[in-house]
Amino acid sequence: MAARYGPWLTFGLTLVAWRLGVGPLDGFYWSSLFVTAGALAIAAVAQLYVLASGSQGLGGGAAIALVNVLVVSGLRDDPASIAAWTLAGPAIGTAIGLVNGALVGWLGLSSTLVTLATSVVVYGVTLTFLDVTSPPAPAAFMTLVIGDVVPGVVPASAVLVIGAVVVAALVLRSRLGRDLYAVGRDMEEAARAGIAVGRTRAIAHVLAGAGYGAAGVFVSGVTGSADPLIGAPTVLQIYAAVAIGGVALGGGRGGPLGAAVGALTVASASGLLFVIDAPAFWSTAVEGALLIVGLLMTGSRLSAIPYRAIRAALGAALRARARGLPGPHPDPGPPTRASWWPALVALLLVVAVTAIVRRGSFDAVAYGLHLTAAAALLGLLAIGQTLVMATRGLDVSLAVAMAAGLAIGLTNGLAVALLGLRPLFVTLAVAGGLQALVIDTTLWTTERFVAPAALGFITGTTLGVPNPALAFGVLAFAAAVLVRRTGLGAGAAALAGPAPVQPAAHGTILVAAHALAGLCAAAAGILGSVEPAPARFGIGDTYLLPSVAAAVFGGMAAGGGRSSIAGAVVGALLVAAVLIALDGAGLHYGYGHTVVGGVIVAWLVTTRFRRSGTT
Repeated sequence: MAARYGPWLTFGLTLVAWRLGVGPLDGFYWSSLFVTAGALAIAAVAQLYVLASGSQGLGGGAAIALVNVLVVSGLRDDPASIAAWTLAGPAIGTAIGLVNGALVGWLGLSSTLVTLATSVVVYGVTLTFLDVTSPPAPAAFMTLVIGDVVPGVVPASAVLVIGAVVVAALVLRSRLGRDLYAVGRDMEEAARAGIAVGRTRAIAHVLAGAGYGAAGVFVSGVTGSADPLIGAPTVLQIYAAVAIGGVALGGGRGGPLGAAVGALTVASASGLLFVIDAPAFWSTAVEGALLIVGLLMTGSRLSAIPYRAIRAALGAALRARARGLPGPHPDPGPPTRASWWPALVALLLVVAVTAIVRRGSFDAVAYGLHLTAAAALLGLLAIGQTLVMATRGLDVSLAVAMAAGLAIGLTNGLAVALLGLRPLFVTLAVAGGLQALVIDTTLWTTERFVAPAALGFITGTTLGVPNPALAFGVLAFAAAVLVRRTGLGAGAAALAGPAPVQPAAHGTILVAAHALAGLCAAAAGILGSVEPAPARFGIGDTYLLPSVAAAVFGGMAAGGGRSSIAGAVVGALLVAAVLIALDGAGLHYGYGHTVVGGVIVAWLVTTRFRRSGTT
C-alpha cells in the first residue's frame, strides 16, 4: 500500500509546498529536492538490502558521518585525489558492513544489537575529529554532486540517486536478490530450500555498508565540510523513508524505487516546515509521524486493510486483536534465562584493576559510594530496558523519555500491543517526536532551574550514602518485587517462548512492560537533574547504548527470556565502573564511546560461544 501511494504523497506535498509559496515546480525545485534528499535516498536504498533479508541496521548514520569526515579531511584539489576519495567512501562503508555481516550472518548475533554497538564504535572514532579543522572540499569534487550532467536540464544529484536505484534493482532481481527476499520472508523455509542464510544476511550488510559509504560521499559533496555529528538524525530518517516507501521492515518485501521515493517524501515534508516558518527541530516529529504512517501501511495489522474510513480501520484492528492474530515478527534469537554472574565477575575485575592503578589514592568506601551513585540513573534505565527486551523488544526512546515517563510508556505499549507494530520502530518514532517536544520546551525555559529542595535531596546523603544510590536501591527492589509478585517476568518470558499466550494476556504484558519502562525513565530523569543548570534536551542521548549494554551484561538477549532485575543492577554497576575507569584514564570522549561499543560487541560474541559450547 505504501509503495502504491508513496509517489502520490510526494506529489501532493510538492503541490502543497507550491501553493504555500515555494515557487514554481521547475527544474531548480527538483534539482534542489534531489540535492537535499539525495544522501537519504541512497542510504534508504542501501537499508533495503538489510531489511529485505529480515535484518535490522542502526549504523547508517554513523557510517555516513565517518565517511564524511575522512573524505573531506583527505581530499586535495587534484583529479587523482578526488577519484581516490570518491571510491574510498564506499570502501570504508563496505569494511563496516563486513564487520556487521560477520557478526550477524556468520555468528548469528542479533542484527539490532550488533549494528547499534558497532555504530557507537564508529561514532566514537568520528568524534575524535571534532577538534580537527579541515579545509573545505574542492569545488571540483562538489560539482560532481551539486552540478549538472546536462546544464540546466539533468542535475548530477538526480543521476546519482537513479544510479543507486538501478544498481539495487539489478541486484534484487538477481539470484542473490531472490535469496535476500526468501530469507527475509522465512529463514527456516529458506534454509530448507538450500539457501545459505548466514552468508546471505552477511552479504546484505556488506551491500548496505557500501551504500552508506556512497551516501557519505554524497553528503560531503553537498556540504563541502567535515561534520562528525552529521549522521545523528539519519537513522530515524532512513526508517521513515523506507517505511513510507512501502518496504516491509520485517523483511521480504519492498523495492529500491519505493525507498528512494520515500526519501523524497521525507525531504518534502521536512521542507514544508521551512515554508510555514516552523522551527527546524520539529522535523524529527514529522519524520516520526511518517514512520508510524509507513508502519500502519506495511507493518501492522492495518496493513492488509484497503484505504477506508479511520473508524472502520480501528474497528477491524480491535477485532483482529480479539481473534489473537500473531504479534510482530522479532529479530531472530532464542529466548534465554538471564545469567548475570559473568557481569559480576567482570565488575570485580574492573574494580580490582582500578584499585591497582590508583593504589596510592584508592579509597574503597568513597569509590563504592561514587560507583553506586553513578550507576543509579543508568540502572533505572537498564531495568526498564530489561523489561522490554524480555518481550523481544528494544526501547530506543527510553533515554529521551526521561521527561515524560508513564504516558510515553503507555503510548509505546498500546501501539505495540493493539496495532502489532514492532517495538524498535514505535519507540524510534516516539523518540523523534519527544526530541522535538523537549527542544521546543527547553527553548522557553532556559531560566528555570532545579528547585532548591529537589536539588538538595538529589545531591545530598542519608547516613553517608548518596540519596540517588538509596533511591536506586529502593526502586530496584520495588521493581524486582513487582515483577516477581505480579508474574510480569514470567509473562514476558512466555511471550519469547514457543508456547502460545492468550491474546488478552499478550497485550496486557506488552503494555505493562513498556509502561514500567517509561516510569523507570521518568525516575532516571529526576535523578539526572543533579546539576544546577537549565534542562538539557540532549541528556538522554548519552544513555541509550549504556542502558542496552547494562541489560545485555545482566543476561538479557535479543531473543527475550526471563528478566532479571538483579542482572540489570549488576550490569549497570559494570558499565558505570568502566566509564569511571575511562574517565580517570583521561581518554578522549570519542574513545570512550568506542570502548563501550567494542565491549558490548565482545560480550555478545563471547556469550554466543558460551551458550553454544564453542571455545
